[in-house]
Amino acid sequence: MHELIYMSIETRQMSDQDLLDLLSEAREKNERLGITGLLFYYKKEFVQILEGEKEAIFSLFDTIRLDKRHRGVELFWDAPIDNRGFHNWSMGFAANDQAKLLGQEGYANFVEDGIASVNVTEHPNEGRTMMLKLRDLLLNGQ
Repeated sequence: MHELIYMSIETRQMSDQDLLDLLSEAREKNERLGITGLLFYYKKEFVQILEGEKEAIFSLFDTIRLDKRHRGVELFWDAPIDNRGFHNWSMGFAANDQAKLLGQEGYANFVEDGIASVNVTEHPNEGRTMMLKLRDLLLNGQ
């Protein structure tokens, strides 16, 4: 079992319908490929964590890199895992409204400045921790 996390920037403003379409596509494809994870969209930026068999997630990541809806795709976490963190989610999703949940302890700058304010390239584990915290906040809010 393996996971990767990447971030990117939209190439055009995403409408609510664009995001719903993206989510629908991701859920269908990920379920078919045995991939789970979370897609987070905030202030024109995406962060996505994918987990599954290494070959499957890197094949999907190659497809994601070519997607014209975003640019600057940057892989910042790539590691084997013992267990899935998002085992029930073919693709969880969080967007602008839910991002306010991150305004809690330690995440105020992230909410105000956007995803890029977390320097995930120098501290990739912070990006992973952020995604896991987001998952927990979303689960507790349901």
